[in-house]
Amino acid sequence: MHKLIIYSIRFLIVNKKIRIGGIVAALIVSIVILTSPSSPPPIPEPPKNNTQNQFVEILATNLEKPWSIDFADKRIFISEKGGTIRVIDSGELLDDPLVTLRTADVFDGGLLGIAVHPNFEQNNILYAYYTYSEEGELWNKLIQIKESDSKIIEAKTILDKVPGSSFSNGGIIKFGPD
Repeated sequence: MHKLIIYSIRFLIVNKKIRIGGIVAALIVSIVILTSPSSPPPIPEPPKNNTQNQFVEILATNLEKPWSIDFADKRIFISEKGGTIRVIDSGELLDDPLVTLRTADVFDGGLLGIAVHPNFEQNNILYAYYTYSEEGELWNKLIQIKESDSKIIEAKTILDKVPGSSFSNGGIIKFGPD
């Protein structure tokens, strides 16, 4: 009985030392993190005149959070999370966006997906999926956009009131092979 009590006391003393050591280590890590520089490391600028690489061509710069991309004829459609669909036509970024949507500014929200219709060359239709806020609630919507010469002609809602979240809203849309 006495040995059991002595072993228990020794275990508590060792266990207490381990806990104190863990607390001290956590404090040291916190101090190091809090005193380290808060600015992120610099990101190198893209090469401006890289004549040595014939496989990379920069078509657009200064996009605002580009999120998804799709291709049709000689154009590239790029969604920006802030709600704009930008168009690169024949290698040039157009000044005006195709469309600007009112999107919610939440972590994984905004203009999240675009997809051009498989018969885009004939019907000029593309789809966009985005998060929006209405009366304090977050929702997601899928719309169909008809365009001509990189200008919107018509937009109609395909799916609305998909419950949204401030954490994750999905939003990747693609046409399958069938």
